[in-house]
Amino acid sequence: MTTKGSALDTDMEPIHEDRSPRTSSPAERDPESTSTRERQSREIRDQREFVDQLSRNPAMIDGNVEAIAQLITEPCARLLAVERVNVWLFDDTETQLQCIDQFNLSTGEHSSGGILHEHEFVEEFQALKSSLYVDASDPYTDRRTAGYVEGYLRPNRITSMLDAVIRFGGQNLGTICFEHVDKPHVWQQHEIDFACMISIQLSILLERRALRRTEEARREIQARLEATQELDALKTQFLANVSHELRTPLTLLLGPVEGLLSGVRDAPTEWQREELGTVRRSALRLLDHVNALLYFVRVGAGQVDAVFEPTDLAALTRELVGLFEFAAAKAQIRLQVSCESQPEPGYVDRSMWEKIVCNLVANALKYTFVGEIDVVLRRVGDNIELSVRDTGIGIPPEAMPHIFGRFYRVRGSRGRSAEGAGIGLALAKELVELHGGTIRAESTPDCGSIFTVQIPRGHAHLPAERLAPAALAVESREAPSSVDTAPWWLPGAPAPCEPPGTVRERSQEPERALRPRIVVADDNAEMRAYLMRLLSDRYAVEAVADGAEALAAVRARPADLVISDVMMPRLDGLDLLRALRSEASTSSTPVILVSARSGEESAVEALSAHADDYLCKPFSARELLARVGTHLELVRTRRAAAESALKDVFLGTAAHELWTPLTSLKLRVQLLQRKLEEPGGVQTAAKMLSGIDRSIARMEELTQKLLCVSAIQSGQLAVHRERSDLVAICREAAAEESAAYDREVILELPRAPVEAFVDRGRIGEVLKCLLCNALKFSPCERPVTMALREQGPEAVFVVRDQGPGIPPEEVPHIFDRFYRVPGIDVQVGSSVGLGLGLYIASAVVKQHEGRIEVETNPGQGSTFRVTLPR
Repeated sequence: MTTKGSALDTDMEPIHEDRSPRTSSPAERDPESTSTRERQSREIRDQREFVDQLSRNPAMIDGNVEAIAQLITEPCARLLAVERVNVWLFDDTETQLQCIDQFNLSTGEHSSGGILHEHEFVEEFQALKSSLYVDASDPYTDRRTAGYVEGYLRPNRITSMLDAVIRFGGQNLGTICFEHVDKPHVWQQHEIDFACMISIQLSILLERRALRRTEEARREIQARLEATQELDALKTQFLANVSHELRTPLTLLLGPVEGLLSGVRDAPTEWQREELGTVRRSALRLLDHVNALLYFVRVGAGQVDAVFEPTDLAALTRELVGLFEFAAAKAQIRLQVSCESQPEPGYVDRSMWEKIVCNLVANALKYTFVGEIDVVLRRVGDNIELSVRDTGIGIPPEAMPHIFGRFYRVRGSRGRSAEGAGIGLALAKELVELHGGTIRAESTPDCGSIFTVQIPRGHAHLPAERLAPAALAVESREAPSSVDTAPWWLPGAPAPCEPPGTVRERSQEPERALRPRIVVADDNAEMRAYLMRLLSDRYAVEAVADGAEALAAVRARPADLVISDVMMPRLDGLDLLRALRSEASTSSTPVILVSARSGEESAVEALSAHADDYLCKPFSARELLARVGTHLELVRTRRAAAESALKDVFLGTAAHELWTPLTSLKLRVQLLQRKLEEPGGVQTAAKMLSGIDRSIARMEELTQKLLCVSAIQSGQLAVHRERSDLVAICREAAAEESAAYDREVILELPRAPVEAFVDRGRIGEVLKCLLCNALKFSPCERPVTMALREQGPEAVFVVRDQGPGIPPEEVPHIFDRFYRVPGIDVQVGSSVGLGLGLYIASAVVKQHEGRIEVETNPGQGSTFRVTLPR
C-alpha cells in the first residue's frame, strides 16, 4: 500500500456515480456483480448521510473530546463492519499517543487508556505526522506499520488497519484508526474516502467548537469588563460623595480649634496649646487624605482640568525638595538636589508637578534609613527628566509590576511608618501621563530604588486649550501635607506636653518605680504622644515606634501591660503578640491590640492570636482608661493570688527550716545541762557547744535571707563596696562550701590578685549560693568547677557542674522569689529550701551593675556566669 495524500484534501470532490451511456461488460451483466455495486452504493450513501448528520449534531460542539469520540467510533464501526475503531490523540509534544476511546463491534463496549510512545514506534509516528492517512491492508509487511507488529498488532490480533490523521490548528491532533481482527481485508477507496471525511469533519467540528468557546469567553470577558467598569464608576462616585461629606465636619472642627489657638478670647495654656495643636494637625492630615482621595478619584475619572504653564522647573523642583530638608536632617539622611537650568521653560501643571515631586521624595524618605537621597532634574534629548534615587530598602522583584497600581502596597516592607492608602505612586503615574510623559522604577532589594520621570519638552504635545500664558515666577506656597507628616515618622518626634499639676503630683509619689509599667507601640508619633499624655499621669509609660522595639523593651524590663497598634513596620502587632506568647517570661503579659480595622473578622483574628483585648479606632479616652484599668486590676489579682500561694508555701518551708535547728539547739542545751552536772563532763560539753554553734549559724543564715528579701522588696538592699581581691573571695567561698559538703571544688583562678570595687561579703554569699547548688544537685563522683576570668573592664565568675541540668521551660523562672525547680532530686544534704538563694544572688549582682546568666543542658549540667564591673 502507498500513502494517498490527495484523498484527504479538505476541498476534495465527493465520489459520484458515472451515469453516462456506456457499453455493458460481461461482469455488469452478472447479477451478483450488480448486487455488489448496489450494496456498495447504499453503504456510500449511508456513510455520507452520517457525515452530514455529524456536522449538524450539537453534541459535537458542546461536548468534550472524549464524548465526541464516543459519538464517532460506534457508528463508524457499524458502517464499515470493522471490529475496532479507535481515536488516538497526541500529547502537546507529539511524542505520545493516548487512546481516548475504543469501540469493539463484537462486544458493543467502549474502552480507553492505551498509550503509544514515539521512541518505541519511530517510523510509524513519522508516517502519521507526514501523511494524511495510512492504509495498511497487510500491516505485518507494510514498512509504515512494521514496528507495531510485536508491541501492538500481534497482541491485538489485528490483520489490517487504516489510520486517518486528525489535524487542528495547523498541527497533528491525533488519528482515527479502523482495525480488522482475525481476517484479512483490503481497504477499498470508498472506505478510505469515508475515513478521511470523518477525520476532516472531526477537525472542522473541533475548530468550530474552539471558535465557539473563544466567542463565549470573549463575551464573558466583555460582560465582566462592563460590570467592573460599572462597579468602578459606582465606587468612584461613592468615594467622591464620601469625600465631600467629610469636608463639612472637618471644616466645623478646624474652625473652632484654630479660633482657640489664636487666643481671640483667652490665650490657651502651653498644655492646652499642645492638645489643640494635636487636634489641628490630625484634622489637617485627615483633610489632606480626603482631598487626595477625591483628587485621585477625579483624575481617574478624567474630571481634572490641567492647566499647563511655562514654568522654571529647576527653581520649582529645588523649592519643593527643600521643604524636606528638615525631616531629612532629623533622620540623618543626606538630601542632595541637582537641577540644571533649562534653556526654555517646561510646560507643567504646577499643582500636579508638586504632587509628583513630593510623592517621590516622601516615599524615598519613608523607606530610607541610612545613606542618601539624590534628586536630579536634567535635559535628556527631547525630554526633561526627573530622577529620585535613594539608598533605602528597595522593592522585591515580584512587587515591581504592581507598584504603580491603585491601592497597591508592598507586603512586609519595612518603612518608617505603616500608614498609607497605596495611591501615591498610582496618582504620580496618572499625573505624569497627563503631561504626556512616562514614569518608571528600578530597584535592588536592600540597596535602594530609582524613580525616573520624563516629560516632553515644549508644548506641542499638549492640548492647545489647556495652555496658560507665561508666569515663570515661582510663587510661595503652603507646604504639602507630606512635608508636615514626614517628621512624625522619625524617631524623637516632639514629646508631649504634660497637663498642669502632673509633675507636682508625681513628685508626691513615694516611688515612680512602683507604678504599673505599660509599653505602648505605635508607628504614628502623634498617636504615641496622645497615649503618653493619656496614660502617663497614672502609669509608668514607655512609648516605642514598632513591634521590634516593643519586644526589646519588654525583654529588657518586664511590663505589666502592652498596648500595640496592629499595622506597624518591621514587626506588626500580631507578630509582636505571637513573639510575646512564645516566650515563657512574657507569655502571661496582657496585650491590648489597637487597630483602625473594624469589624468582627479583625477582632476574631486578634483574639484568636491570644490578645487580651481589641480596641478599634477611633476610641474614647474613657474607654481606653477603663480597659487598661481592668486589665491591670486582673494582673494585680492574679499576682496577689500567686503571692498568697507563695507565702503559704514560704511560711511552711520557713517554719520547717527554723524548727529543725531550733529543735537541735534545744536538745543540745538539755544534754549540755546534764553533762555539766556529771563529773568530767566538760570535754563532752565543749563538743555539744560546737553543735549548738552550727544550729545558731543556720538560724542566722535563714534570718539573713529573710532580711535580704525584705530589703530587696522595699528597694533598700544596701551594698558597701570596697577594693577587694576577687581571687581571695573565690578561695574563701570554695573552702567553706567544700568543707560543708565534704567535696572538692576545682578552682581555675589567676595567680595574681584580681581587684574590683565590690561588697566583699555579699559577693561571697553569691558565690557560696552557686557552689552550694552545684554541690547539692550533682553526683559526688562528678566534679564542680569555679573559675575567674578577666575580660577587659569586667570580671567573670563561672560555676560549672555536671548535674541534671535545668529544664528549658523552667530557666526563665529560676531567679524568681520562692521558686524551686520541680522534679530535680538532691544528691547531698537536705531537700528542703526556701527558693530564695538565686533570687537574692540576682538582686545583689544587679546592685553591682552586673549580670547573672545561666546555660544549661538537661542531663549534662549547668553553668552560671556572674559578670561584674571592676
